[in-house]
Amino acid sequence: MNPAIQDRLRNEITSVVADLEVNSDSYYDAVMGSLPYLDATLKETLRMFPPVVRLERRLTADTYNLAGIELKRGQLIEIPVPAVHYNPEVILLTRKCETFNEQFYSHTVLP
Repeated sequence: MNPAIQDRLRNEITSVVADLEVNSDSYYDAVMGSLPYLDATLKETLRMFPPVVRLERRLTADTYNLAGIELKRGQLIEIPVPAVHYNPEVILLTRKCETFNEQFYSHTVLP
């Protein structure tokens, strides 16, 4: 979908694993720890296209006030994942949702 990103990613991968045996520990270590652009690309893809679109939680406290809404024990709370992932106030005030920036992911821990 984005040839420039694909080319950069392909170059990063081939430059890191070019001389390594595919089934070796060094290959595994390189793939798992030496490909920051791959890591950022995967995280951005999961942010844009989350495999889980809704999280559900049931309130275990007797009562809870959420932004002026009184919730009671046992009440089901639904969290829309895409709404959270595309909200610039949630992901970072300094980052625009429409722009891929691998620097954003180099300093964050995301699932």
